[in-house]
Amino acid sequence: MKKGCFFLLLISLLGGCAGLPGGGDASDSTATTASSGQSSRAAPNDSAITAAIKSAMQQDDLLSGTNVNVVSEQGIVTLSGQLSSARAANRAFSVARNVEGVRRVYSNLTWP
Repeated sequence: MKKGCFFLLLISLLGGCAGLPGGGDASDSTATTASSGQSSRAAPNDSAITAAIKSAMQQDDLLSGTNVNVVSEQGIVTLSGQLSSARAANRAFSVARNVEGVRRVYSNLTWP
């Protein structure tokens, strides 16, 4: 068991050396990133994320006409404001979470 763990640790350490100076050229690290399954498409910027969330909320029957403050910083969204119910707050959270480019949502929403 210890030999297996040591072997896995050794492989992971050696695999990480390509990104070190002298451990490979820039094309090697680019190929590694592209083959890791990550999308090469650029993530939406924060203003696009904010606009998409606000638009989606206005199209939702429960959230239409509400005044939710939406702030996005590097895909991390914070919602604030007062809504009519916990159900509306949950819906706002869900709507925000489903917008492309959103990494995390924090809710500071309140209701009576």
